[in-house]
Amino acid sequence: MEMERLGETIADVHIQNRYVTVNIFNEKEKLSLLMELLQPFLKEKLEEYDYTLSS
Repeated sequence: MEMERLGETIADVHIQNRYVTVNIFNEKEKLSLLMELLQPFLKEKLEEYDYTLSS
C-alpha cells in the first residue's frame, strides 16, 4: 500500500486463538516511534473484545 506521507507500507497481521500479532514494515524511522506510542492504545482496544496483542 502506498500512503501519501508514509510511503510504501506493509501491515502483516496474524490472529490465532484470539492472539494478535501485528508487524508493520516501512523504511521511515518516524513510523516505529509512532507505533510505540500507539501500541498501548491498540492493546487496550483489543482487550475490550477479548483479544490479546502478542507483538
